[in-house]
Amino acid sequence: MLTVKQILQKKISHNKNFEFANFLVPEATQLLQLAEGMIAGHDSFRRLLCELFLTDGLEICLKTLVLEMHLARTQGQLKGSNPASRYRHFLSSLSSQQERERIHKKYPELERLLKVCQRRTLQFVTEVFTHRREEQGQLARQFGFSNALSRIESTGSDSHRGGRRVLLFEDCKGQKLIYKPRPLALDKAFHDFLTWIQRQDPRFDLMGFDIL
Repeated sequence: MLTVKQILQKKISHNKNFEFANFLVPEATQLLQLAEGMIAGHDSFRRLLCELFLTDGLEICLKTLVLEMHLARTQGQLKGSNPASRYRHFLSSLSSQQERERIHKKYPELERLLKVCQRRTLQFVTEVFTHRREEQGQLARQFGFSNALSRIESTGSDSHRGGRRVLLFEDCKGQKLIYKPRPLALDKAFHDFLTWIQRQDPRFDLMGFDIL
């Protein structure tokens, strides 16, 4: 079973800013515990829930943490003989419960925003999990998509409507599909239009797409 720290280390390997997300480990752990009854045995959903919260949570708290690091530096509170060691000292302090409580007390709005982020992330992943469970039979019949998932991840699109965003699903055979958290009537109409053009003149090599 993946832990929050294991998931976080992977994020850090791609983006060093996620080193500040050590501040969010307790909230991410709590979020996984809240969802455990739903996602138990589903590592791909467990990873998705944690990664989405760490990404959105870091966006909320990063500037505050950078400010706190600057204040600690100017007040001589960071230990180390060079900037790199003092930076590491500040990052390690974010793992301290006492330091986290101090920051939350100093910035109460930060704590409120992180709780909102927790709630929205859990709501979105619950919706995704429910839709996938309800439609997995049809996905298998229409696309041959396996119930065994190898990964789920954000495509990098902007979040909207309470933290919802476009996701990429990949099954154990390497087949991929895109999940869009909205009605797809417009996408279906565009697909039908491409198909109509192709039928009118085969010289147009227009790639269509299947929609569930």
